[in-house]
Amino acid sequence: MKRIIRLSGTSYKQENIKLVMNHEEELAGIYLRREKNNQFDEYAVSVYIGPFAIGYIPKGVNVEVAKFLDVGGIYKIIEIKYNTSYHFSLIGIEIEIEELGKRMSLGGQGVETFPHPDRP
Repeated sequence: MKRIIRLSGTSYKQENIKLVMNHEEELAGIYLRREKNNQFDEYAVSVYIGPFAIGYIPKGVNVEVAKFLDVGGIYKIIEIKYNTSYHFSLIGIEIEIEELGKRMSLGGQGVETFPHPDRP
């Protein structure tokens, strides 16, 4: 199943987002990281490009995504869109993700990496 998700928490990640936008060619992949110990949300799922956190899957949507990751689910990030007309001068982000199935556990970390969609 494919879905388009507007990320939350991007206002706190503006420096990272600007770095990513200017250096995407050098980054190693886009991936979701499950944050089981997040003090604000037990179903937190952050989105990374290379080593940079750029936002979170928003509450409500994140419960299903987190539970799928917890049982070895794999998501492919198909597309990432930057919205520079978001709110004032902030950069918003939307991602399109697709469930690919399940994998064997990698030590329960819930991390799976995928190549950038514009790169072979």
